[in-house]
Amino acid sequence: MVPQDQRPLNPSVPLVADKRMDPSVPASQSDGAALALLDLSLIMGTPMALRAAITLGVPEILARHSEPLTAEEILLEISGCKDKHDKLAAENLRRILAILVQNNVFSDESGEESGRSPLYGLTPLSKLLVDEPECKLMCSFEVHQQAKLTKAWLHLHEAVLDSSARPFEVANGMTIWQAFSEDKELAAHFHSAFQSGVHSHAKIFLQGYDGFEGVQTLVDVGGSYGTLLGIIVQAKPHIRGINFDRPHIIASAPELPGVEHVGGDFFESVPKGDTILLKSILHNWDDEQCIKILHNCRKSLPESGKVIIIEEVLLPPSNTSCKSRVAHKMNVSMLATCDGKERYAEDWSNLISSAGFQRHRMITLPNSFFDIIEVPMS
Repeated sequence: MVPQDQRPLNPSVPLVADKRMDPSVPASQSDGAALALLDLSLIMGTPMALRAAITLGVPEILARHSEPLTAEEILLEISGCKDKHDKLAAENLRRILAILVQNNVFSDESGEESGRSPLYGLTPLSKLLVDEPECKLMCSFEVHQQAKLTKAWLHLHEAVLDSSARPFEVANGMTIWQAFSEDKELAAHFHSAFQSGVHSHAKIFLQGYDGFEGVQTLVDVGGSYGTLLGIIVQAKPHIRGINFDRPHIIASAPELPGVEHVGGDFFESVPKGDTILLKSILHNWDDEQCIKILHNCRKSLPESGKVIIIEEVLLPPSNTSCKSRVAHKMNVSMLATCDGKERYAEDWSNLISSAGFQRHRMITLPNSFFDIIEVPMS
């Protein structure tokens, strides 16, 4: 007789042991797949935990000490903490840092013995956040986690149901460019993020590209505040720089040696020079709009001139390198927010030839998610 507390709620359903609860039954492939799906569904916890750790100043706190610290010791140095001896607050911090240890942002030096309190230290990833503070902005936490952008992701599927649908516009009733015009805080975060990685990108760019010899006037189209152009001109003082962007952006651009700031609209015209730089511009627009931008570049170049495009080049999805994963995530991000997209090498070739250029060369930059596409006029 089945004991009262083990009888099924529905007497018509026979009591059958659930094999999934039997530890002697090996986990099936489907069980593992289900766990992997659950892991994917919770993936947003990682960037949110990283954002929390950065906001709390954990990397800087660990950097001030030669020995690893417990959560309680870290808590003592977190500014704004209501009670620096609150055991529950320390436990909450441990819960956040656990995800980041699993993702190699921080190390746990305590070993794997059960019951030992974790001892947190820096890893190459978190050292980067301390040694190169701009990396915090380069990761674009303040941009991608803005309410208008997070709302757009909830409508991503609508771009499949209707290819004319723009998730950002569906979510917010306006394009992202209109949002930048109306929401000054969002625009400021965007331009700060755009500028944040410039120094590290410029270093890789200058080391990996050999095409500045003979360049006299370099026009950075969509160059924001001119930071990248300023670094290039400083490294290559024979070059005169023209930083070109929308007038309201140029109005906030600082004076830079060797750089002239010019306001305008690249869909209408581009300042004349013998070399034009397009960094992270074309991925914001569809093919038709990109061709228009490139046509305007052609009009402003001499026969000996060239266009330098700095963009991500998609690799096949089967390539799971960090560079490839970042590019494909950015590709979906563009789908969620604007008319743009990342492109495969073949897509770039077709786009460039459609704009009237006859040839180009691609240069892969190591340790960067960007590549260079050099497009000569002839």
